[in-house]
Amino acid sequence: MSNFIPLSKKLHVIALDLPGFGFSDKPLINYTLEYYSDFISVFASSMNCQKINLVGHSMGGLIVLETTLNNPELVDRLILVDVAGVGDEAAEIIKKHMGEDWTLDKLKKFYEDFIVGEYRTVDEELLKYSLKLYHEDPHLRHAYRCCLEFLGAKRNEERFSKITHPTLIIWGSMDRLVPPKYGYRLHRVLKNSRLMIFKGAGHSPHVEVPERFNSAIIEFILST
Repeated sequence: MSNFIPLSKKLHVIALDLPGFGFSDKPLINYTLEYYSDFISVFASSMNCQKINLVGHSMGGLIVLETTLNNPELVDRLILVDVAGVGDEAAEIIKKHMGEDWTLDKLKKFYEDFIVGEYRTVDEELLKYSLKLYHEDPHLRHAYRCCLEFLGAKRNEERFSKITHPTLIIWGSMDRLVPPKYGYRLHRVLKNSRLMIFKGAGHSPHVEVPERFNSAIIEFILST
């Protein structure tokens, strides 16, 4: 809510849980990057959207890139936040430190070691809720496994050089899951991009420094 409400004062904001996660349906299908790209385009069409600005964090950033490659006419501008899957580092870290046997202690240590920056401590209540959903829903666990597979797949980020849309790349300087070097790599590949490194923020700058994050997005989208 620290993002949606402030952003909605200036922009038309649509936030959705992707299939397999949150409160959306979780069919036992093969969740792939291509599936999510198709889903975004079909969803946008169902909402009668002619042009959209796509914001994607972590895995969502990779989905935004793939969606734009496959449907360039649909997208106006991109906002990419600490994108996972550009290299295979994030998937390997998650598999090594979390695996499938999630516990609260493992989740807390994972967040402390790789996710949070200097502006925020681990929200234990949120982790307990995430843990509850994970253990109660085998379909969610299936989606999680599928997504780890495509996040860890070898890919050449040079293919994203075909994207010419205005792009804002935001990265936390203290992100240990997807270090800032990947932000610089994306900035090099995406010729029409601007890179902002949020000093002191971790993997989720939209959570840690929401005011700065929201201001950056509003300025970027409303700029001519």
